[in-house]
Parts: sequence; C-alpha cells; structure tokens
Amino acid sequence: MVSVFHSIDAQINIDCHTIEDFLLKSENKVKKLNIEDPELIPLHYFLALDIEKELDNFYQKIIPQLTTCKELNYYETVTRFDDIVFKLSVKKLKLATLSKQVDSIFLNKAIRELYDYNHANALFFIDKSLQFNPVYPDALLLKTKILFEEKAYQECLTLLHTLYYEAPLQRKHEIKISDFNILFYSTLYYTADSLIKIEKATEALDLFKTLETFCTNIPVEYCNDDYYHGILRSREGVYESYLIIAKVASEKGNKEIEQKFLDYAEEYRAANRQELPQQLQSTVFQDISLIYAEKKQEKEEISIPKESPKYSYFETMAKKYNQLLIEGIALTLDNNFKKAYEILKEALELENCHCFPKDERVRILYNALCKNCN
Repeated sequence: MVSVFHSIDAQINIDCHTIEDFLLKSENKVKKLNIEDPELIPLHYFLALDIEKELDNFYQKIIPQLTTCKELNYYETVTRFDDIVFKLSVKKLKLATLSKQVDSIFLNKAIRELYDYNHANALFFIDKSLQFNPVYPDALLLKTKILFEEKAYQECLTLLHTLYYEAPLQRKHEIKISDFNILFYSTLYYTADSLIKIEKATEALDLFKTLETFCTNIPVEYCNDDYYHGILRSREGVYESYLIIAKVASEKGNKEIEQKFLDYAEEYRAANRQELPQQLQSTVFQDISLIYAEKKQEKEEISIPKESPKYSYFETMAKKYNQLLIEGIALTLDNNFKKAYEILKEALELENCHCFPKDERVRILYNALCKNCN
C-alpha cells in the first residue's frame, strides 16, 4: 500500500499489483472493527477514522488511474471498493454512537452481575465505567451502595465527596444521595452505639470517627452532636477496656500482662487527654487508675533513688490516709475483703485528726465490707 501511495504522490504510473493487496487488507481491517466489546469500542472508533483516511486517499489518487491497469476489471474493483467504504461507514457510525456510551455499557454489565450476586464482577465493570467517565453519577452511586453493604465506609466517603463536588448531578441523583446519607448516618451511629453497650468500644470509636469525617466534609443538615458524644463514650470505653484487662490479669497473677495493659491505659489517657472527661464517672476508672498511679510511683521510687522528703504532720497523715485507701481498693479487687476491711477501718480512724480532706469512698467501701465481714 505504501508503494501505491508513494507512486501516486510522485506522479508516476501506479503499481497495479499492490491494489489487490490494499483492498484485501482494507476488507480485513473493517471486518475486525469491534462493536461489541466496550473496552475496545473507543480505540476501534479511532481506527475506523484512520481506515477512512486511507480509503479516501485511495479514492482521490488511485481510482482515477485504474483504467491503466489492464489486468484489473475496472467495474469489479470499484464495486469492491464501494462495498468496503459502505461497510466501514456503517461500523464507524455505530462506533461513534457507542464510544459516547461506553460508561453506560459497562454499568449495564455491572447491574447484570449484581442480579447474580457477583459483587466482585460488578465492581470490576463499575471501575471500567469510571475509567471512561470518572464523574458518572450512576456508576458512583452504585459503587457507593455496594461498598456500603461491604462496610467499606471510608471508600464510601471518598465517592460521596466526588459526587458532591465533581459529578454533574440531576434531581434524581440528588434524591438518591440524600436517601443514602440518611441510611449511612443512622446505620453507623446505631451500630457504634450498640457496640459501646456490649463493651466493644474500639470498634465503636472507628465508626464514630467515620461519622465525624462524614459530618465535617459532606454538606448534610441533619448531623448533630450525637456522633461527637459517641466518640467520647467510645474513648472512655477503650480506656476502660485496657484497665479491666489489667485487673483480670492481676487477679490471675499475670503481672507482665497487667503492667502492659496499665501502660496501654496510661498512654491512651495521655494521648486523648483533651477528649476524655476531667472526672471519669466510672468507679472502674477511679479505682484502677489509683492502683496504677500507686504502682507507677513505686516503680519510680525503686528505679530513681532520691532523698526522703520531709513532710509536715498534716501532710504525713494525708499521705498515709491516701495510701490506705489505695491499698483497701486493691485488696477489695483481689477479693481479700477481711484485710481490706481492716485497712479501711484504720483509714477511718485517721479521719479523726481533721487535718486533711476526707474521701467519701473510704466510708462507702468500709460500710459495704462491714456486711461481708460481720
């Protein structure tokens, strides 16, 4: 074919032997144009345009000189050429239409896969659709729905951001997005709230943080402070979980695990100092935190030698009183009620000096232990 065009461009006699070869290759090219596979349609549309240019060049430069090729039948050759041009025009028109609908074609394939519950295949075809049109609202909405069912909540937020700020939305899309947002918020909130109630605070915290991102970045009007209060509750729950594990480890005599989770609790408390309430309401927080503080103090006193401080009489009494309280709580947690009763009784006697602030827990715990020890 190159020799044909080269000959024509140079204004010399055409090489008649190459005409048959050119027509045969053109027929095969047109035949191979694919109007079924959406992944090939855009490429084959451009191939059709290239073939059209080649045929136009043949028509302009070769057809007028066909009569010089005595070994070729002029009318048969022209008829064959016209047939190739016609078949190409039909396929090119089809490809031109389909190339604008490739995203929809892939989306329809995804929908068919969903009917057969093939989520993986559906996501594959949706991604193909989005390759051709990254802001295709229908594809983005369907992918968001599938990912939500698979609990891929962070990915859902990314898609929602694209829908809100990049995709060309119609009224029907806005309605679907609004319905999804309500479902997203209510599902995550009530799931997280339920997790807190069954003491799975770590999982709840992740969901509440996702809701925080959702309410901060997505323009919805019904978000309230519930998710933030949920974050606080779940953070308390994480802290409490560490402390409870440390308590159980202590009861089982596993000092290594006990210390490790006490350290986890302290690190978590320090990292979330701004978010955790100043006064933790749970007795578990107060009691085990005191034990941890005492153990930490003992550890520091052992590892860092220092001079014994000089206390006033009042300071000495207050220090002893607090030590007795901590020891009483620790003995109670270890189910050593008799010893705890004696320790707390001694603490109550110290209160008679009226030289330091009383701690109401001493009397409350002492009265509770009286019922077990008398």
